[in-house]
Amino acid sequence: PRIVILGHIQRGGSPTAYDRVLASRLGNGAVEALLAGRKNEMVGLVNNQVVLNSFHDAIYTKKNLNPGLLKLIDIFNC
Repeated sequence: PRIVILGHIQRGGSPTAYDRVLASRLGNGAVEALLAGRKNEMVGLVNNQVVLNSFHDAIYTKKNLNPGLLKLIDIFNC
């Protein structure tokens, strides 16, 4: 048996430079939020800006799906 990092295999390979920078930005945002006393929020990227959203909003806010992408899903799942 071998030890593998399954997440990278599932996604398609080793992390790219973008993946590493994104992880650093989000990690930094999370630490800064904790130091500021903010809790029960998640860090995300919106319009290339690190933002905080409450877990409640992240879970319960209705998100619109792109109809064009839904059509592609139907095409590929024939």
